[in-house]
Amino acid sequence: MAFWSARAIAPLLASPLLVAAASASMPAAAQEATALDRLAPAPAGDGLTTVPSAGVSGELRPAVGLLFSYSHQPLSLRGTAPAGAVAWVDRQAILHALASVELFQRVKLDLDAPFVLDQGGASGALGDVRVTAPGGGAALADLQVGGRVALLPQEGLWPAAALGLSVWLPTGDASAFAGAGAARYAPRVIVGAEHPGFRWSASAGGRFQPASTDSLTGSEVFFAAGAGVRRGPLQLGSELSVWAAAGEASAVRVPGRAGAELLLTARWSLGPLTLDAGAGPGFGRLPGTPKARFFAALGIAADALPAPAAAAPRAPRARPPGRTAAAAPRWRRLRPPISTGIRSPTRRTRAPGSSARRARRPRRRGPGRRSGAVARRTGTTTGSTMSTIAARTSRG
Repeated sequence: MAFWSARAIAPLLASPLLVAAASASMPAAAQEATALDRLAPAPAGDGLTTVPSAGVSGELRPAVGLLFSYSHQPLSLRGTAPAGAVAWVDRQAILHALASVELFQRVKLDLDAPFVLDQGGASGALGDVRVTAPGGGAALADLQVGGRVALLPQEGLWPAAALGLSVWLPTGDASAFAGAGAARYAPRVIVGAEHPGFRWSASAGGRFQPASTDSLTGSEVFFAAGAGVRRGPLQLGSELSVWAAAGEASAVRVPGRAGAELLLTARWSLGPLTLDAGAGPGFGRLPGTPKARFFAALGIAADALPAPAAAAPRAPRARPPGRTAAAAPRWRRLRPPISTGIRSPTRRTRAPGSSARRARRPRRRGPGRRSGAVARRTGTTTGSTMSTIAARTSRG
């Protein structure tokens, strides 16, 4: 190899070093450990799609469901012209398997197992940031377990209130925008009410996770509210979700600090079966906020134990036809409620103005008594009088 000169060998030895230096000068944003999907379905069996209910009405009420969600452009990097934009994640399709159970009209436990069915995007560079599109294979996302406790029941127009907690386990693929790579938790407060033909619910809280430079998002605060109008088996409504970043934890400087989604929803109920569908736009540039979202859902809920019914008031005793209370005999109207076998004496009422002391009746006297009295007064006796006195003396 003597014919190779030092001038010819020097560029060949320097070229790998130049490529490495160029790669180091352009920071490569490898697949970030970010759970990109922002749709958090309400527990199976609730009245709305993305906003949990505040009340728990079942004594033992299990429910299951499936929800399919498709988001368009949930993650894109935009720069100033002429740099343009890079649709890092152009699409993402996720299937949520839901299960829940209500206990004692007080507690509800829920489970959400999401699966990324398909996703894709574009690789490219934007300024000094270079990104690689995610693979299109299926992957398991972070498993969510949660529950809520009803604190105040609904009373008329006064809404019900509950406390909820959700925990995400790091089961998702952190290299495919399916998992955050760390456990997350989200406490929340829920209020809502159910009325004939109308229901509404609202929740507010925060979602917290450890700070990491490998994540596009960090801890956040959120608010969600929804309402639905029911007419027979059909329910039409709208649901709004808003998120805002609460910390700096991103390997790539993301310009968006807030995002929101507005969904128009429809539900058709067929006994224990419910069919849901809806769509809506997204607003803001927070990672995971899509330009548009479409979803469809199927759910089944039934009471394993019926809720205890309130005691019905005792019906009054039926009267014979044609007889009223005023037409009943007086002694029946005044008799004591519990019969002792002895008829109560009849109460007599006095006429207004009558004396409290009844006048004494004069004693009736027979002819003998009167004649004897007359004889005593006059001092004379007759034969009849004498016979009467003799009869009394003999009896005495």
